[in-house]
Amino acid sequence: MKQRILIISASSDIGLALSKHWIAIGHEVIGTYRRASPAMEVLRQHGMKFIQYDLADARSTERGIVELRQHGISWDALVFCPGAQEPVGSFLDVDFAEWVKSIEINFTGQMRMTHALLPLRNTESPRGPLVLYFAGGGTNNATVNYSAYTISKIALIKMCELLDAEIGDSRFTILGPGWVKTKIHDATLSAGAKKAGGNYQRTIEKLAGNECNPMERVVACCDWVLTSPRALVSGRNFSVVFDAWGDAWDRRAIAAEPNAAVVRNLRREMAIKNGLKFNLTKLPTNHFWADHLMLTKVCQGQKSVDNPDGAEHGEGPSSEGVERLFIALQLPEAIKAALADLAEPIPGISWIRPNQFHLTLRFLGDVPAAHIEQLDARLATVHVGSFLLPVEGLGAFPPKSPPRILWAGVGHGHPHLYQLRQRLDDAVLAAGVDFDVRTFQPHVTLARCTEKAGAAASQWLRRHREFSAPPFRVESFDLCESQRLKTGVQHTVKRRYSLATGK
Repeated sequence: MKQRILIISASSDIGLALSKHWIAIGHEVIGTYRRASPAMEVLRQHGMKFIQYDLADARSTERGIVELRQHGISWDALVFCPGAQEPVGSFLDVDFAEWVKSIEINFTGQMRMTHALLPLRNTESPRGPLVLYFAGGGTNNATVNYSAYTISKIALIKMCELLDAEIGDSRFTILGPGWVKTKIHDATLSAGAKKAGGNYQRTIEKLAGNECNPMERVVACCDWVLTSPRALVSGRNFSVVFDAWGDAWDRRAIAAEPNAAVVRNLRREMAIKNGLKFNLTKLPTNHFWADHLMLTKVCQGQKSVDNPDGAEHGEGPSSEGVERLFIALQLPEAIKAALADLAEPIPGISWIRPNQFHLTLRFLGDVPAAHIEQLDARLATVHVGSFLLPVEGLGAFPPKSPPRILWAGVGHGHPHLYQLRQRLDDAVLAAGVDFDVRTFQPHVTLARCTEKAGAAASQWLRRHREFSAPPFRVESFDLCESQRLKTGVQHTVKRRYSLATGK
């Protein structure tokens, strides 16, 4: 259903990405901006309207509000995308006027616009009007030298909860996008190591590597919130990276448990302290302290995952009465050939056979035969439109140690890829099948390396760092079985499901 969406600071990187996506799928989008950009002109040509204002200037904000009111704009979704990390530095060293200005941009100005624009909400919107904010780092630890930014984001989170309690006809949600490659990090880079401290080098490494959260995943999560009922999303703080948004398990758990958002934050905090990366769908939320104790056990027994989402499916034999399964995308022969051309005779590197190339969507591990029929039925209900997926960029697992796995990536991917992943998790959990707690970094495994091949593998990565293959259209996904034979690991397709029909 077509909706009218008002994006505050549509000229920001996340604001532009959301604008492009929502216009492309037929929504009407109106955006505010402080400085014009070429990307905005392209959006204007597609019918997007813009209103200028400066959130850091109370008078400018008031003028923008007046203009919006004069247009008589009734909205279905109000999305706030502004954010500024300045001033970076110790609280005692920064200019206090700049500190207050940051509070205005990151919190007070957004509340001023929320207060003024809420009367213009469309209360006839099918799921209720949505107000969407963005959180930031520091809610679970002290982000030294970013006090104004951090306290503003914490205030936004609490205000979202308060608005939900006070205004029952609307949805108020806040998302933590994680590390995304946007202009907001320019403040840290400009401040330098002296003011930003350890976060300066960390920012350089994050932006230079493959660990940032793809913008498309942020957009996909916003789409999910936009179409989700109030009982599921309102008054809640979701982490795009750590929370299992979008699957049936989370929907049932959150709707049934008023403290589920608190539980999720506890999980995330404990996971961070234990150096753990995982998908939180493994843990139930039917009771707060049971969840606490289970997470403690997992943190004590589970090591950090260096090889996300099961790049290797043949480790160890399967037990009797079970099948080792995974869900994957198959690649066209032309792309398999392009990937095969990357292979070089390097001691210590074992290249995957081209007929085994695939992109794992979810590694299930050993699945009892009794669950496979139900799993098949649930997977047949998954519907996502076909989409184009690039194959570009190379990397290694683990990213900061001698390589054990060499892989090809999918660039920035596509929003439907992440939607498909979430809906598959939905189906798998509904079928009663558990799965391992690993992060999702879409990739095609190319080779396995021994420890002595580390230097050669790093050189290979540098030689082929510009690798790119033509995008291919994804129209189906497969349920596959992995078997370890005397001749090596063999992957076979058990069933193929069409994205369009699920059959």
